[in-house]
Amino acid sequence: MSRTLLRFWYAALVVCTLSFPPLASAQERTTAACNISPVPANCKGMWALVVEQPVPHGAYVHVPDPGCMNETTDEVAKLLQTAMNSALPQLAFFSGPISKLVATPINEAFKSQGGDIGRLFSPYAKNGALCVPVVAVVPAAAEVIGFRLEAAEAASTTFQVCTAGADCPIGWSKFQRTPQADGNPKMQAVTVIYMNWSHNLDRKARMTVFYKLPKGHRKPLSSL
Repeated sequence: MSRTLLRFWYAALVVCTLSFPPLASAQERTTAACNISPVPANCKGMWALVVEQPVPHGAYVHVPDPGCMNETTDEVAKLLQTAMNSALPQLAFFSGPISKLVATPINEAFKSQGGDIGRLFSPYAKNGALCVPVVAVVPAAAEVIGFRLEAAEAASTTFQVCTAGADCPIGWSKFQRTPQADGNPKMQAVTVIYMNWSHNLDRKARMTVFYKLPKGHRKPLSSL
């Protein structure tokens, strides 16, 4: 094989690797809110959904808070609308990260609209901040009481509390704004965007959503 052809195949491999990154799996758990530390006020009768999302590093920047270099908000909205329009009755009782939808018919419906769940949760930045959505699906009938935002270095087990819209204590990162709840009788989701503009440090973003279910309502499902 000629050297020119080898260069061509190598370049093609690099492009494919960058364009179709592997899905960064979210860690999650649903538990009684009183099991969460620090314990939230009035935890009795509340549930807590903890979603932890890996966040790769961004690219080198010369300014603080450089903005997202990859599309997130519109794609998340499109994915949520696709899920809400689905005919999966389990979604009304589900509690977990939206990345679990990759193994459902919702993923195929999203692809038909030009979406890619894997790329959405495993993006890369050409320059500036790498922005990753943290999306928690809670039961459709749930009353969202509040949330907790935290971040940590990828290799650390110590999370620090962040304030929405302000730089996180670990530096060079923040949760873009207050988490937003969106839903209908079929599904409810809480979404926030985490921005990482460190050029060499991967991070972990964690959102805990506290919610209550109506009296007599079945317990949340942890899988679809």
